[in-house]
Amino acid sequence: KTVVSGSEDKSIRIWDCETGKEINKLLGHEEAVWSVAISPNGKLVFSGSDDKTLRIWDKESGNEMAKILDHTSSINAVACSLDGKTIISGSFDKTIKTWDIDLNKEIKPILGHGDSITSISWNHDGTRVLSGSHDKTARIWDAKTGKEIIKLSGHGNAVTSVGWSPDGKY
Repeated sequence: KTVVSGSEDKSIRIWDCETGKEINKLLGHEEAVWSVAISPNGKLVFSGSDDKTLRIWDKESGNEMAKILDHTSSINAVACSLDGKTIISGSFDKTIKTWDIDLNKEIKPILGHGDSITSISWNHDGTRVLSGSHDKTARIWDAKTGKEIIKLSGHGNAVTSVGWSPDGKY
């Protein structure tokens, strides 16, 4: 059983969560790492950084498998779909991008926030994306079309974290 962490020291570390020992250290980012995620099958690690890159890593070997440079600013949030086929990334450039993992290719940008993206999450069946932003809103998007479904307003400051019910019932 493992967990992953990203740091301002530009590293990503894989930890054994029972012993607390470091299993692997992933190096390659040129700036702070703001967000990390693990694929559902546990084989891949995804990272977003101040260096404007989304990277895909082989968790076991530590090898960088892909480096995607398509955002124009820091990547603050990354998440992998539950089927393990798609990554979403949210950036200071106010965009959310969806990526086909196998092709390392952008599927569709999600546009609409008025400020940087702070947090991002998939719903239980991969049909919706939830995002939080410095524009003081959370928004729900159709994952396939990128269209906004609902804008959630009411916070007095940046929405820094978002989350779904794991089973989609609540």
